Amino acid sequence: MEAGETRGALRRYTLLQLPGAALLALALWYGVEREWLSTRVAVLVWVAWVVKDALLYPALRLAYLPDRDDPGATLRGKPGVARDPVPAHPGEGYVHVGPELWRAIRDDASPPIDAGDAVRVRDVRGMRLVVERIPDPGVASSAADPHPAPGRSERRGVSG
Repeated sequence: MEAGETRGALRRYTLLQLPGAALLALALWYGVEREWLSTRVAVLVWVAWVVKDALLYPALRLAYLPDRDDPGATLRGKPGVARDPVPAHPGEGYVHVGPELWRAIRDDASPPIDAGDAVRVRDVRGMRLVVERIPDPGVASSAADPHPAPGRSERRGVSG
């Protein structure tokens, strides 16, 4: 990720937090004027609000990155595991990429993909991934199937 993208995300996040902080400041000022709150409590509440926003930024940073022209860019090249066979186009199957389950079609040049095979995302078409089989199963170990099919204890289909 480039430094310019990070600065853009921080700027966007900050600008979107300003109206809430300003509205809170206005409400707290009103509470102090009506003597419902002490000035000290109002300042502490406002500072806590700003600190909350600062602490949440790292978790929300990716959502504030500038929009990309290519939404599939983040998935392309990622490893996964086929949950069930992925037939040649126009058929489809399901694959796990990280913690997510996606509908997938097989890349035309890819050999057949069976359940448990390691795959790599080649492209994104709509809400489906175009995948290819990876010959080395160690490549997809980080994307191991968190929900194996019933009766399977491992990728190799050993009954459990």
